[in-house]
Formats: sequence, C-alpha cells, structure tokens
Amino acid sequence: MATTGSNSNEWMEIAFELANEALVAGEVPVGCVLVFGNKIIGKGRNEVNEVKNATRHAEMVAIEEAYKWCENNQVRPSVAFSNSQLLVTVEPCIMCSMALRYLHSEAVGLYYKFILITFRLLIADQTVPGLEAERAVTLLKKFYLGQNPNG
Repeated sequence: MATTGSNSNEWMEIAFELANEALVAGEVPVGCVLVFGNKIIGKGRNEVNEVKNATRHAEMVAIEEAYKWCENNQVRPSVAFSNSQLLVTVEPCIMCSMALRYLHSEAVGLYYKFILITFRLLIADQTVPGLEAERAVTLLKKFYLGQNPNG
C-alpha cells in the first residue's frame, strides 16, 4: 500500500504548482509528479488544449518524461515504475488509471469519494485518498467558472 513519505508535502506542492500552470494556460487544472528513489523523475500538467491532443493528461506527460529519465539514466522502466509513486492533484481518469496499472506505479494523491471505488478496482489499496482534496476542488471550480477556449 502506498504511504506518504517525508517529502510528500513538497512533491504535492509541486503537483499543485503544475495544476496552477495548467489553469493559467486554460487547461483543466491537474498536475502530478512521479517519484522514484526519493527523486522526481517525471512531472506533468494537462496540455490537451495547447497541443490539441486529448491524451496529453498530466499523468501521461509525467509518464513520458519518466521514460526519458530512465533512458538517460540507464534505469529499466520496469524497475523505476514498479518502485515509484505518482502524486496527483485529481483522481486519474480511466485512461491514466490503466496506464498506471500497467506500469505498476503506486498512486498517491487526491480522489473524489464518488469515483474512488472505480479507481480502487483498478489499483487496489495503492491509493491514499483525500490529500488536500479541498484545494484540488477549489482549482477545478476556478477552471469551470471560466470560458472554454475551444468554444
């Protein structure tokens, strides 16, 4: 089961900084960091509208960055991902959840109670729900009060 380590607050703060960047860019405000060996190896924020690619969710961006880190540091991705934690500001969607399950990453972060059951079926007992949930909801509310840049 995932646990929160001594740097979890610092990593979560970075995830929220990324979520704020996404909000400023007109994206759904989601940010995440992928941590391996007490080091951030991947981080991301939503880029869907910016790059016109519906798969550019924060988690997928972080996964891509982590793969590059593995290549540059001669670390097998299977080792890095199976021993890593993802801290995310909002519960991952089904696409990102399945990618994380495939990679065997522990997920730590914020999850809405009404969707938590679905996610827990995918990554059983590897989540720590409710970290800074109110803060995440506030960011989402700010986003949904604004205009949709795509009409």
